[in-house]
Amino acid sequence: MRPWLVSVVLLCALPAAAEPVTSLRDNGDPNERIDIVILGDGFTLGEQAAFQAYAASLNDQIFADEPFREYAAFFNVHAVEVVSNESGADHPELDTESDTALGAYYNCAEIERLICLDWVAVEEVLERSVDAAAREVVLVLVNDTKYGGSGGRYAVSSIHDSLSEIMLHEIGHSFGWLADEYTDGECSGDTEPTEANVTRITARDEIKWNTGGGPPRGWIEPGRRLPSVDETPSRPGLYEGAKYCEQGVFRP
Repeated sequence: MRPWLVSVVLLCALPAAAEPVTSLRDNGDPNERIDIVILGDGFTLGEQAAFQAYAASLNDQIFADEPFREYAAFFNVHAVEVVSNESGADHPELDTESDTALGAYYNCAEIERLICLDWVAVEEVLERSVDAAAREVVLVLVNDTKYGGSGGRYAVSSIHDSLSEIMLHEIGHSFGWLADEYTDGECSGDTEPTEANVTRITARDEIKWNTGGGPPRGWIEPGRRLPSVDETPSRPGLYEGAKYCEQGVFRP
């Protein structure tokens, strides 16, 4: 084999270098803490300072909110600099594309505000850059100002002005495995939802958030009207309308 060909083969076989990782919150051993990893997509090499600024701001805003504020000492936060060739994200609805490292694109599942990613690319970054014990929660910031995000395996948000609120919502899906509590969407199925915050059950002693925890034995006050009709802040009940259904599905 020609020497130059050997060099090409060896070069092609080299693994990609790990991305730079910055600690934004360090509260101890990752094996004893919940570690949040923040990745960026659509940030070029020259925009990494901007990514770090967004990540730092998001870190501050997340832990200014409950329940994260109360349990802040139990979390670590890491920012991973992922370099894209171009800024932004794909917009199929506008027929525009951007060459980004994690393949962020709007209009996922034909929902314009829903942003999806190339999950394989995300996993590759995590595998080479972050220890398995230090990535329980993964957040991805997409360098696009149009409102959008998604939850699931990872929480995703654009850098819209509502970034922190979007991400807190999506963390509810990806970390808390909670269902949406709004009714805008496709209501389907008549089985009991698996998520802890929605139910089709109306029997007081069988409602998920009224069994076991809270005073005196559940979170719904004895004698509380079910289904509940008032929207008193912080007063648990059984409110109709959840998981995209206007009727038959209830939220706390």
